[in-house]
Amino acid sequence: MNSIYARDYFVDFTRKLLAVYDEDEARAFAGYVCAELLMIKWQQLNIIQKELSGAEVEHFDKILNRLLNGEPIHYILGYTWFYGLKFDLNPSVLIPRPETEELVDLVLNYCRKNNITTPTIIDLGTGSGCIPISLKKNLPQAQVYGVDLVPNAIATANHNARLNKTDVTFIEADMLKTAVLVTALKIQQSPVIVISNPPYIAQKEAEGIHINVLKHEPHTALFVPNDDVLLFYKAIVSFVQLALKQYDSVWLEINPLFAQETLSLFQNLSNTNQSSIINDISGKQRFVYVLI
Repeated sequence: MNSIYARDYFVDFTRKLLAVYDEDEARAFAGYVCAELLMIKWQQLNIIQKELSGAEVEHFDKILNRLLNGEPIHYILGYTWFYGLKFDLNPSVLIPRPETEELVDLVLNYCRKNNITTPTIIDLGTGSGCIPISLKKNLPQAQVYGVDLVPNAIATANHNARLNKTDVTFIEADMLKTAVLVTALKIQQSPVIVISNPPYIAQKEAEGIHINVLKHEPHTALFVPNDDVLLFYKAIVSFVQLALKQYDSVWLEINPLFAQETLSLFQNLSNTNQSSIINDISGKQRFVYVLI
């Protein structure tokens, strides 16, 4: 076959994506593939006269076809980056979002501010393990747990812990069965930090979710019943009552539509010392912080 320059190929790659995505998304996908697989930034394509081999063209064509079918780019590539670390992904786990990086950052800043170096950290609904692994990487003396009900998620999280050379204990358990979970955890260090990004999207909100998410990401990690949207937060309250003590803390990613309702669950606890809603970088009420 004739030589194809990377610039020409990815201009055409972007043009074809416009059949499904808007211009910003199409450019973002093309730029991401180019940067991740060719190690060339989009702005450098005009400068670096990179010729693509037949095998490269075939590989990129397959990626293009999968993108045109609506498959998320991170599942196609099989990995993503989160808090500076690489995490392998598959459709059994949710793709980590930037907001969840903000949640990790909030906890790390809290630990730095209060000189906390040896906490016990418990991530409820761990998925790929991105939250506990990132925290363990930055708090090496912490005792860190990740909990998930899905066996494939636990396997993925264990794999990612090995990939990032971190010692995190992953437990296959139902976070809704709090008494069983408390027994399974062996908390040896204080203070305890509970962190979670549980399912929080009401089923009725599904019509507003991008089709790529609906078709490919695990619904059990996204949705809750319309008649019990705070299901998992109620379970976390129960866990707090059973397992936490003074100076322990809770850090949650929440649905902005139910921010005040979520906060009220914890404000009604007799042992709550402080509680507040924290906005994300976009100004949405995205997180709840509770100090016992």
